[in-house]
Amino acid sequence: MLEEYHGLDMQIFLDNDHLSRKIIHRLQSGQNIDPRLITEYRFLEEFYDNWCSLFYFLGYRLERFSRGEVFYYLSHHSSQVRVSSLRRGASFLGLFLCSHFFSSGIEGKDEVQALELMSRLENSFDFNQLIKVFNPQQSKASRKKQHSTRQTEKLRGWILTNLRELHKFRFIELSPSVNAQVENLMIIRLPGLARFWEPAKRSLDLEYDGRDDLASAINSIWSRIDWNESQGENEAQDENET
Repeated sequence: MLEEYHGLDMQIFLDNDHLSRKIIHRLQSGQNIDPRLITEYRFLEEFYDNWCSLFYFLGYRLERFSRGEVFYYLSHHSSQVRVSSLRRGASFLGLFLCSHFFSSGIEGKDEVQALELMSRLENSFDFNQLIKVFNPQQSKASRKKQHSTRQTEKLRGWILTNLRELHKFRFIELSPSVNAQVENLMIIRLPGLARFWEPAKRSLDLEYDGRDDLASAINSIWSRIDWNESQGENEAQDENET
């Protein structure tokens, strides 16, 4: 039956068994596939219609983003399919980084030091508001404590955790490695970060929507990004206990 589905030629995938599995596992895990993954990207490009048919049979849509940069990712067309979702903090960072890079224009830089990003976040948003974003389960009393060195270290640890999640899904690349010391860590934009562009304009550019309060902008961020509330609560609780 599968071979006959939308004229699907399974032999293409069988002849490239290892590579086909690699592509399927990457996409189903929520990753973007861009030209930096040369072999996977070329195979998707060459047999795009076949891949579309295969993923449609499995309950997904293979999306090809092609506004300036081309990359692939999966969305779902079936309620039976589990969709990977980002943590609240990772969604926020994706929006902020997208706004940071894309507001620089086509010739803007494609990398930023992690410490510079953290400094920009702290200078752009109220400190307690950032705590609310990255650790929403922390009590209001704790959030209202005076800004301290220890709290700053905790916040930067949470930011680093969420940067690693964006790296895992190939929205950004952390260089020289995902486990590098934060003092040496560089954040490099990957094509997949473009998926945040429209929500970034709506959520972080206050003038874009005619809003004048920061809380409204931040609260709108996760209304446009898939996020599992119960999962997020559990993760935040685990972080509080460590």
